[in-house]
Amino acid sequence: MKHIRTKILATSLLLAALSPTAFAADGTIVFTGEIKGQTCSVAGEGRPAGDFTVVLPNVPSSLLNTGGNIAGNTPFAITLSNCTASLKKAAVYFEAGGNVDAVTGNLNNNAATNGAKNVQIALSNNDGSPIKLGAAYHAQNSKTVDIAGGNATLRYQAQYVATGTASAGLISTTLRYSVVYP
Repeated sequence: MKHIRTKILATSLLLAALSPTAFAADGTIVFTGEIKGQTCSVAGEGRPAGDFTVVLPNVPSSLLNTGGNIAGNTPFAITLSNCTASLKKAAVYFEAGGNVDAVTGNLNNNAATNGAKNVQIALSNNDGSPIKLGAAYHAQNSKTVDIAGGNATLRYQAQYVATGTASAGLISTTLRYSVVYP
């Protein structure tokens, strides 16, 4: 009798192991997008090819002696020209990366020697509304502009922002960006 129970148990385990597991699909995800041909020629601060430098002014550390203080507001622009006629709007997506503080959405200082402490660089739109760098495209608050006559200018501002009592020193950081055509 014991031998029969062992055979039944072994057969049951074998059948359970060989039975396909049933999973039901809960939904479908659809991914869409578009690959554009030639879009626009990109320049920043008058430099072609999209790479450029924004030089913030020298400011005294006393202006950044308390967390949240802002100084050195510096306007800059990304210009688009020779845009494909079908493109009507453009915006900039400021990408996440090792220099972006995920909490504040600002740029960390990466000056290797004599770097200022407790200070970041924040970006805002030309109207002063803040941009949260590295956030999802629609959550960044980067403004969209119209493309007219194949051209557009996207205007922004950069400024120092204290994260505590800032010390004197150098500021150096980088940020990657992509022009998008919503």
